[in-house]
Amino acid sequence: MRLKKTDWLDLGLQRLAAEGPDALTIDGLCAAAGRTKGSFYHHFASREDFVAALLAHWSKGHTEDVIDKVEKDTGSAARRRALDNLSARLDDRIERQMRRWAGFDAAVAAAIAANDDRRIAFLEKLIGEAGGLSKDGEAADLAILEYATFLGLMELGERIDGPRRLRLRTLIDRIAEARLAPHGD
Repeated sequence: MRLKKTDWLDLGLQRLAAEGPDALTIDGLCAAAGRTKGSFYHHFASREDFVAALLAHWSKGHTEDVIDKVEKDTGSAARRRALDNLSARLDDRIERQMRRWAGFDAAVAAAIAANDDRRIAFLEKLIGEAGGLSKDGEAADLAILEYATFLGLMELGERIDGPRRLRLRTLIDRIAEARLAPHGD
């Protein structure tokens, strides 16, 4: 069975999650796939081409697809729950390895920055839609704070078990909801 381009990219994300960016050699990918270099080069002109496609694939699956699914829900509370549920399903290992890789690869750093900006802007939009903010820029500040918490929980990884992670996300939502409730400043 011939591997599709997305199969190679999914394999790349799996290897990145498990072993880090050093596992993304052409030889290593081909060995893991049980395929020849010809199969790899059928889809990618070079390792650099593969990395560019991998970054786009990660961005689509871990940012754009999540946002698109959340946008389909109606009501700010439903959208927030959908965002929490979908983001909880992402593989933290991929995100952590991407951020480590960004420390020594400018293209990866640029992809991380673009995705962070997109995610924060989307959070700001959701927070703004919920209303109740009293100051200019408060939605942006809350979005950054919430995203920083998300990154921190992700960085802690498996040290925080699933039930506790859910409780912490619920607590963050309650704090945000309390801040967004009508108040007199």
